[in-house]
Order: sequence, then C-alpha cells, then structure tokens
Amino acid sequence: MLGFVRDLVLARIFGADAGTDAFFVAFKIPNFMRRLFAEGAFSLAFVPVLSEYKVQRSRQALKRFVDDVAGTLGMVLLAVTAIGVLGTPWVVMLFAQGFIDEPDRLQLAADMLCLTFPYLMLISLTATTSRCLLTKTSPGGSATVLGFPHIALVGIQSTSHEGADPERFTHLAFDHFFLQPRDGADRAVYRQETIDYCIANPKWRMSLQMHKVLGIP
Repeated sequence: MLGFVRDLVLARIFGADAGTDAFFVAFKIPNFMRRLFAEGAFSLAFVPVLSEYKVQRSRQALKRFVDDVAGTLGMVLLAVTAIGVLGTPWVVMLFAQGFIDEPDRLQLAADMLCLTFPYLMLISLTATTSRCLLTKTSPGGSATVLGFPHIALVGIQSTSHEGADPERFTHLAFDHFFLQPRDGADRAVYRQETIDYCIANPKWRMSLQMHKVLGIP
C-alpha cells in the first residue's frame, strides 16, 4: 500500500518524462535484486532456522547465528553493490533494453543507478532485521520496518517544491520537450511562468495534461 502511495506522489510531482522513466529503472533494479538476496528462498530458509535457534539454543548461540548471517550477507551485498555501481551502464542495458538506442536516457539512468544501487545493501539488511522481528514480535513490527523506505520517499517527494531548471535537459537528444508547472499554493504563478517560458523558448511545450487543465489548444 505504501509503495502505491509512493508511486502516486512521484507521478503527481514529476509527471511522465524521460527523467521519471530513468528514475523508475534505476529504482527498479535494486528492488528486483532485493527480492533475490533478502526475500524468497533466503527468507524461507532463514526464518525457520532462526525460530529453531530461538527455541532450542542458547541466547549466545542465537546471537552468533544472526551475526554470522548478517556479516556474510553484508559482505556479499557489498561486493554486488560495488560491481553494480562500477558497471551501471551495462546493468541498465540488461534491465531496460529500450534505452540502448537512446544514449542520453541511458546515461541519465546509469547516473541515477549509481545513487540508488547502494539501496540494495541497506534494504536487504533491513529486510533481514524485519525477519528477526518476525520471530520476536507480531507481523506488524516487521511490516513497519519494511515500510520505512516508502514513507521516506513519500516525505521527500511531498516536501520538495524546487522545480528543475529546463536548461539542464536541453542537451538531451529528444524530439519533444514538455514542461510541467510545479504544484503548490502558488500554482497560478507557476503556470504563468511555465507559459511565459514556453513562449520565449519554442523548443519547449506545455505538457498534455496542462493543456487540458488550462484549455490551451
């Protein structure tokens, strides 16, 4: 549910453009790998063994087991993260083959992936922590831990009102450039600024959604 809210807020603030597509790809890749390293077979194997240690072994043995698992998983994730950051263009091409024919979009996604790939290590260790809580508390505690990243992203997106400078994107090899006004209390001012910018810079056009809202043909 929180992931759905996150996507709604992201679409509301940033709209649908090349930058948003690149972000979704850069965010999808570590999330996909998270399912490989921290969920699925790992979770099915880790939770029963952890429960067994908790019931049949001493507290010291339980602590040693958790330390060994967390340490080994952390080292593996660190190595995977380092390889992923160093090879971001190839990783993006593997997951988003449609970007291969668009070098600018590919480079943008690769730059974003350099920032988001370490998320794999952090969220995987967080997921391991949630599995430990699952054997100690109610499922609500585990779900709350995994919900923190979504809450953080929604909070950052909701409180970020600084628009991006269109000049940052004019070098990209795109056929069309669309501008979306910022949202907020001064919505009317932002709309007028966007209209004035598009008139002064014919390369840019108002986004399709705003044409509908403002009734501009």
